[in-house]
Amino acid sequence: MSWEKWSEKDDAILRENYPAMGSHVVTLLPNRTAKSCVKRARQLGLSSVSRGRKKEPEWTDEEIAILREKYNQLGDDIVSVLPLHSAASCARKVHELNREVRNPNRWTRSEDVLIRESFPSLGSEVFVKLSGRSRKECQQRAIKLGCQYSPSAPWTEDETSIVADMYKQYGISVLEFLPNHTEEDCRQKAYALSIECVDDEDSIGVPAPSKKGVSSTGWLPEEIEIITRYYPTVGTAVYKMLPGRSKDACRVKAKELGVKYADVSKPWSQEEVDILVAEYPRRGVGVADLLPGRTPSACEKKAQTLHLSCQAAFTNNWGEYRGQHW
Repeated sequence: MSWEKWSEKDDAILRENYPAMGSHVVTLLPNRTAKSCVKRARQLGLSSVSRGRKKEPEWTDEEIAILREKYNQLGDDIVSVLPLHSAASCARKVHELNREVRNPNRWTRSEDVLIRESFPSLGSEVFVKLSGRSRKECQQRAIKLGCQYSPSAPWTEDETSIVADMYKQYGISVLEFLPNHTEEDCRQKAYALSIECVDDEDSIGVPAPSKKGVSSTGWLPEEIEIITRYYPTVGTAVYKMLPGRSKDACRVKAKELGVKYADVSKPWSQEEVDILVAEYPRRGVGVADLLPGRTPSACEKKAQTLHLSCQAAFTNNWGEYRGQHW
């Protein structure tokens, strides 16, 4: 019986025959089961030839082509033209290839290797290397394989907001407002946010019209001048001076120009106050021309705190000043 204690004679039979026979050694030990023989062999540190056989090499594209062409004709004799593979290995590979024919969308090992190697740097652009695969299919396969795309630069909160607010309508055209990122960065960020462009699969989107906050033709010189002059003090509120431009568009353009928003509550220097006191009575809000970083509105408010009034032909009203200049 299999539960009986192993005798020295049984162990000797096992040591002599298990390496060649494996579990079939049970035919020499009628009172034992195959399972008990394998267990005892492990306890004795024995292994069979079948357990230690060398792993067969990977299949190359050339070998697979030979297998497809010759197997039906040669059968097991296929090993004569594929010496690195056994007849059993060839039969298994044929079965695998037949499954692929029945399921043409099944991903191959070589495709998965390409996804793992290239997706981190190329993102969904890897589809150009995979004939018959779409960008979306590659994106989904990469997620299943645990592959992650590495953007060209970290995403800021403002940049993420731009994609969230604008990508669905404008697609890749939104790239105009993201100078630190590539097209693929935008696609991947949109995918992560579960946003799809209303246009085609590649999310090219529609060119953003100049009167809807996005310009596909660039910024006009006078618009850039307004950003440069007023963004430091009013921040994204400068969009009110730029019909057709959104807050996000102004923020991104200011960043591109190296213009930073400064808190409007920053103290006035004595030099600025002196200029305001000397010139406001003559120039009104036009004194802002002499005070870089100060808006007409800021000058008007500061003048009120100093009890200054305009006595000349220059307008003393910011609304009128703006109307005259834009």
